[in-house]
Amino acid sequence: MRAKSTKYFVEYAGNRFNTYFVWLNYVIINLENFIIYWIYNLLIGIVDLLGVLTMNIEINNFGVIKNANIDIVPLNIFIGSNSSGKSFAARLIHCFNCNDVPNVDEELFVYLEDYLNDNDDSIMELIFNYIQTQPKLNSKPLKIPFDEIKPMLDEVVLKYLARVFEFKIEEEFDLSLNELINSTKSCFSIGINDCELLKRNNESFEFKSSSFTIDDKVNTSKIAIDFDNGSNLLLNIESVLFNITELNDINSLILIILTMIANSIFRDICLKNSYYLIAERSDLVTDNKALTRRIQDKSYFSKNQIDILSKVYSIDPSKKGEFYDLGCEFDKEFSGYLVDIKDTGINNDISYIDEDTNQEVSSKMLSTSIHEMALLSIYLKYVVKKDDLLIIEEPEAHLHPKNQRILVKYIVRAVNNGLKVMLTTHSDYVMEQFNNFIRLNSVDSDSLDEFGYTPEDVLSHEDISIYTFKKDSKKLFIAEKIDINETGFDEETFAPISEELYDESDKIIDMM
Repeated sequence: MRAKSTKYFVEYAGNRFNTYFVWLNYVIINLENFIIYWIYNLLIGIVDLLGVLTMNIEINNFGVIKNANIDIVPLNIFIGSNSSGKSFAARLIHCFNCNDVPNVDEELFVYLEDYLNDNDDSIMELIFNYIQTQPKLNSKPLKIPFDEIKPMLDEVVLKYLARVFEFKIEEEFDLSLNELINSTKSCFSIGINDCELLKRNNESFEFKSSSFTIDDKVNTSKIAIDFDNGSNLLLNIESVLFNITELNDINSLILIILTMIANSIFRDICLKNSYYLIAERSDLVTDNKALTRRIQDKSYFSKNQIDILSKVYSIDPSKKGEFYDLGCEFDKEFSGYLVDIKDTGINNDISYIDEDTNQEVSSKMLSTSIHEMALLSIYLKYVVKKDDLLIIEEPEAHLHPKNQRILVKYIVRAVNNGLKVMLTTHSDYVMEQFNNFIRLNSVDSDSLDEFGYTPEDVLSHEDISIYTFKKDSKKLFIAEKIDINETGFDEETFAPISEELYDESDKIIDMM
């Protein structure tokens, strides 16, 4: 069952201003014009502040994954047999990003309204009395006992965030949450840092937080909130900005405070940005006219296909990204064709320029391997930034082993320059090349030159994590972390297959 669209996500839905002003109608009566402008900038600008640099995610009974406990590091690799949950895990991690920022719309107000209708207004009275003293921002903050405000946080903020991530997960997988519970289990859980999401069969999605903290970046020069070791919520307001004359007017202020807390929790559990390059990516770059016809005919596209197309069509070719030069170097060594964006006047198209002749070449004249790598080149040149996560399914698809080695080299260079990367792979060549780049830590600069490498090609064993997805039962898999040190790693996924193949070959030869 396909998830229904809502107005939670600004960038993807394209209705940032509509959802904002729907919510704004609730508060416009109680706030001066300049505070409205401040709220607008807080909610719209929060995308630039959100995102943690590290994440731990524990997955239980989600799809075919019985258990996976994954630490996100600069380079993350998932290996295992087909249908073992590698892509499932990668796609789930992709859901916890800040690309699509939750926007406060009327639903959060409804949660708050329902809560206030069913509960006493003691917190409102506390804030109202505090406002009447007209404190300055640097005055003694109002202390609200955490035990008193926690029910409101649970019933408003956490319910809202549960709805946000329910939408993100259902949209990513094109399935209902009930369908994502493993068929042999009654629930799934997802733990992220200090938070947990729990889905039981035919029950509401739950969002739990073991601790509430406020990141300083969500505070402003007009409102500041914090928690003092979990005992109290500390509230400091430049109250002169508010025109609050009645107790009911506090609703608007509470909504702003809860918004700031929700954004802080969202920031604490989400990566800054992530981008997903699907395994079937060459179809999106081979024939722009055919693709346009598919769009006009309203052919089905997955969410990740839509994200890729939207990103490519919205690129401004004049604005080069942080990894533009690296993308050009990759093109030259990989194929000799420079992949770039061309503005056709109607929409963007991907162009291929022969490095030797400086002439554009039709995509129909080029190999599948170049088409496979085109989106990676475009994303390096225009899309990804430092600390972003780029997820690539089976990057080795259609590549000769020599080109797989080149690809790995540029992935390592991107990682060493600040990009986070996550891969799913079935390639022994890819894994062994990563192993070699780890081992380069133990050689001197002269040896690097001898191999044709630079310090940018040296991969620290602390910057890579590898998880192998192994069968635990007939339909369930667990992710096991592979040990890595200065000498590299021992990988047992591909070796037994190679040995089996060689043994079979020897027997056949003996029988000839």
